[in-house]
Amino acid sequence: MIKKRIKSIFNDKGDGSVDKYFKYNLWIIIVMYVVSIAFLKILPQKIPILHDGPRQIYIQSYIGVFLIPTISLVVNILFRIQKRLFFSNTVLFFMALIGMTIYYCFLL
Repeated sequence: MIKKRIKSIFNDKGDGSVDKYFKYNLWIIIVMYVVSIAFLKILPQKIPILHDGPRQIYIQSYIGVFLIPTISLVVNILFRIQKRLFFSNTVLFFMALIGMTIYYCFLL
């Protein structure tokens, strides 16, 4: 039911355009890596990655900035193997790019 609703919202027909969306997503992921590299020099040494109530868990910034792009790359490859790439995936990757950039701006 949810899958049908998402397909109707984003007009995903599953028409075999997996390669097209894979390439779009790769470009978005490349931009994610470029944004991460740009913010790497100006972010603090440690950035919070997990909030456990009042406690925050920190990680080195040179590792933390590449988490979202690397996870996105792995997910994109796995979706490509499963032939489950749709326009909605591209929208989610783009939203991850925007969210990641905003989050890094707030850490400055």
